Amino acid sequence: MKVDVMTQIGAVNREVSERRHEGKTRRVVSASRSFATSPEDLWEAITKPDRLARWFGDVSGNLSLGGSFQIKNNAKGEVLECEPPEKLAVTWKMFGDVSWVHAHVSPSSSGGTILRVEHILSRSLFDRLYWRWYGAGAAGLGWELWLLGLEAYSGSGADVTEELERWRLSDEGKQYLQRATHDWGRAEIAHGEREVKAMKRAARTCAFYSKLPAH
Repeated sequence: MKVDVMTQIGAVNREVSERRHEGKTRRVVSASRSFATSPEDLWEAITKPDRLARWFGDVSGNLSLGGSFQIKNNAKGEVLECEPPEKLAVTWKMFGDVSWVHAHVSPSSSGGTILRVEHILSRSLFDRLYWRWYGAGAAGLGWELWLLGLEAYSGSGADVTEELERWRLSDEGKQYLQRATHDWGRAEIAHGEREVKAMKRAARTCAFYSKLPAH
């Protein structure tokens, strides 16, 4: 898998924000980018299990309103909103914690399609400790890598899951991780976090994803 690191880094918009959700103020980590395909095609790529398996992972269940899903070796949840081909909102249950993920699909001015993924964090004890150590990049980088996989899949139609994992551990992949985690740290700073704290979190996230010891 060959990736133009700087082009792909620049293709992603990263944002850290807060909003009221289910009666509480919660942190929101958002990643978005444009794809050279139609909204209808992109919607199928993020909701059809046979297509999800080629870039995201093995997903069982029913991704329609009221349905539930299980990602192999990952999260499970229920579908709260489903408005094809524009919005999918689900609960995200993992490690005994519940958060929420919203996917927004919209046409881009360039003629392609924008996918924006918002992960609304629960602010439970687990999330507070997790955020304190890794910051926004822990969730944000995971979604960003999935979006990179979706970009590779959209361009070829082939299964890219194993290739993407090998690439992530390559020198080029680690270069990408360093740049991306740095930019997630900058997104925290833009939201008001102190630079030293945000950059330390970014370094820990990079070390975790690249399986290198943290410095």
